[in-house]
Amino acid sequence: MVVKGVSKRVVVVKFPDTRVFEQAILLLRDGDKHSVSEEQILREAGELAEKYLHRRDGRRRKGRLMKIFYLLAGAAVACLVWFLTTLLL
Repeated sequence: MVVKGVSKRVVVVKFPDTRVFEQAILLLRDGDKHSVSEEQILREAGELAEKYLHRRDGRRRKGRLMKIFYLLAGAAVACLVWFLTTLLL
């Protein structure tokens, strides 16, 4: 393993009074010569958190719908098999 002496600018944003996030660790891009204000960092962290939560909520909803679809499709196939066996016997 090779470890190089790379220095990163790290910002830790702590969220008091929240059930979802304890803290966010942000690594600032290298090569940015402009100073970034605290307000800009907090605004962007908030936007990222919102995007993450909306994306996860959408996935959960889609997953639930797919489970219901498979349940109903399985029940329909089971009913069809039962119906066909009663007709043939």
